[in-house]
Amino acid sequence: MLERERIDALEIAPARAGSPRQGRFRGSVDLAASVWEGATPPARAATVRTLAEPSAVAADFVQPGHVFLAERASRGLLERRDTFEAAGELCERAGCGPAVVYDVTDLETRARLEGAAAVSLTLEDVVLERLAGAALIAREAAAQLPTDLGDLVATGYRSRLDAGQHLALVPGGPRPAGAQAMLYVHRACAPGDVFGSRACDCGRRLTAMRERIAASGAGALVYLDGGDAWRHLDPDALRDADLTCEQAAVAAQIAADQGFASVVSAPASSRLQAALAARGIHVVNGPLAVHEEVA
Repeated sequence: MLERERIDALEIAPARAGSPRQGRFRGSVDLAASVWEGATPPARAATVRTLAEPSAVAADFVQPGHVFLAERASRGLLERRDTFEAAGELCERAGCGPAVVYDVTDLETRARLEGAAAVSLTLEDVVLERLAGAALIAREAAAQLPTDLGDLVATGYRSRLDAGQHLALVPGGPRPAGAQAMLYVHRACAPGDVFGSRACDCGRRLTAMRERIAASGAGALVYLDGGDAWRHLDPDALRDADLTCEQAAVAAQIAADQGFASVVSAPASSRLQAALAARGIHVVNGPLAVHEEVA
């Protein structure tokens, strides 16, 4: 995988029309001066090494070949979440040059690599690390919001990742001395939140946590527009899945923007705990239990 500008400079043609590799993939190349036949692992490795050299030029390669090139997304993992982009992010963090991913299909070579000592990283590890250092939200509006539970301060945020519009609600008065801030992250659910659906407990959880935060005078309710507010019309989706990496990271950045240094948080999401920690927010006494509030 290389950046589009680099692939264009090497004059690597797009994948042919109708090819399953059409789209983000370009054509295939071999090293022109290779002493090995192009299909062998040593030949592919030599081609990959040369592709990674900033001094390489178009004349160094022949087309078609046995190494396929993919374009790196302009915003990396913030735009496209896959192992190609993760490799690019890791190379960038390490201060390396262009990222080249060599997909080993030769079984003997793969066996040797798997037996070597290595640092194990998952795609999710790299995604969370990338999100932790990115500006994911923009504060768009803020206003006093009178409610049945008292005055709140509502802050609207726009996501830089997608078209999501999120809301943070915090008690309007001064925070009681010694009160522990509670952070509740709620994914929008139109059937439960708006229409009182009994098929899910979203509305009841939302009401219970609004009451609990209002009574404590400390904390925040982060209401996430995840683009799937109608998901609970599907019977198979009645039990909420964990927050996505992106949702957890957005919620953590909203909490940081609201000035929280430590919170008791909910839901019990390992991704949320990791995202809060990455933003320097200490999670006290583990996640906040909410199901007991809606029995």
